Amino acid sequence: MKRVKKRVALLLLCAMLLSLVAPISMVSEAASKPKLSKSKATFFVGKTKTIKVKCSIPGKISVKSLNPYFCGVKKVKKTLKKDNPASFTLKGKAAGYSIIAIHVKLKRKVKGNKEFDLRFHAYTEDKPSPSPTPSATPTNTPSPTPTASPSASASAGPTVTPTPTASASASPFVTPSATPSSSPSATPTLAPTPTPVPTPTPDPYNYTVTYTHNLGSDKVVTGMPDPLVVKIPKDGDHKLTLPPAPSCLGYYFDSWIYLNDYRYNPGRVVTVDKDMTIKAYFRRDTSGYIIQYDTGAQLHPEIRGVINGVIVPYGGTLTISSIVPSWEGHRFCGWSIAGYSTLYQPGQEISGISSNLTLYAVWDG
Repeated sequence: MKRVKKRVALLLLCAMLLSLVAPISMVSEAASKPKLSKSKATFFVGKTKTIKVKCSIPGKISVKSLNPYFCGVKKVKKTLKKDNPASFTLKGKAAGYSIIAIHVKLKRKVKGNKEFDLRFHAYTEDKPSPSPTPSATPTNTPSPTPTASPSASASAGPTVTPTPTASASASPFVTPSATPSSSPSATPTLAPTPTPVPTPTPDPYNYTVTYTHNLGSDKVVTGMPDPLVVKIPKDGDHKLTLPPAPSCLGYYFDSWIYLNDYRYNPGRVVTVDKDMTIKAYFRRDTSGYIIQYDTGAQLHPEIRGVINGVIVPYGGTLTISSIVPSWEGHRFCGWSIAGYSTLYQPGQEISGISSNLTLYAVWDG
């Protein structure tokens, strides 16, 4: 009987210990999930921002910008340790919004899950306008004041020479007034200083051909010739074959502009008889909005199913592609649009398209 009582007491003691340990283990498991030091941040174009990924379980991370036109991934510290978090550094490319997808793979499971997908929201703004420095403010030299005759001084009183004063609110971005000034010594308008264009050093043995395009620096143009500057020997046949057409999202390639605004198609052979610039001329694609699909294959190459983008007329209806991507060990749930919780299925229609869209694949598992 005593032995039975001892066993019952031992079982009760074990049960009490388990009841105390279980909540602690659950808390530690919950605390072991990977977390970001920030979930969103705003920074300027050309600047960088570093985000940390923390977790008490070792592992590795991979990072991808879902809209690399606005924000790119510059550097990734992949290793995730208990007391040494992983990190990734972003760089703003253009003013806009981008979702950064972070895939975390741990060395052991947390609540039955070994892989986690985190999201970071990056907002990039234009560079702040530099404040005008005192040296940039033009200073007027007062014109010599003609000496008034004694009779004029007696009748008109002492002559006051106006001293030009630089206004504290003067800025190169203030639009000058259209009303002409009645003052004979008006303050000159501060004109913006143009960016100096480097003059290439003449080459006595070669003609220099430089490739460029008519789009702004905030546009990502792919397929431009590499290198952008080529040399054509002066003692050769002076022939040059125009390269294939480059591309830019939202624009279509029109032609190469060569020598006095003559336009030629790719593959045309032209004669080079002096240094020149050949420009890729783009036109805005006004036929509709560009719809793209992102399955996540860039981050996970094992994903199968390539879906080409389409152009939908303004205000038109998009029929989502019937192609269903596949990923071993994962279930395809549907397509989502950044910032919205609605899931769309293959073949479903979205009406009233009013902007360019990217559909992101949503996976489970």
